[in-house]
Amino acid sequence: MATVDDYDEVLELWKKRVLSVGMADYKLEIEDDIPKSHVAIALYLDYMTVKASGNTNDFFEGFSKAAKDLLNFLKIEMTQDNEMKIVLIRRSSEYHDTQERLKQYLWGD
Repeated sequence: MATVDDYDEVLELWKKRVLSVGMADYKLEIEDDIPKSHVAIALYLDYMTVKASGNTNDFFEGFSKAAKDLLNFLKIEMTQDNEMKIVLIRRSSEYHDTQERLKQYLWGD
């Protein structure tokens, strides 16, 4: 596979692999405060996880866990709303909890 180093290229790869067949009518939404580089990482990991799902189960499980761990580290998550037909990239609840604890530490209750 060629090197992927451009946000738009990652976005197109993800759309072609993920937003196809069963999810063609879904749209991608991204919270404004998430850096483009983090979005690219999330999309690329999701793309590679979907791509790896056709390989052996051990490989897929390992790749899927690594992807989730990295997104947790970045404090972002990808969610899918099947009713609204949206894939959303947003700050994780852990990020918001950390921000709230920091506020309480700095300014009290």
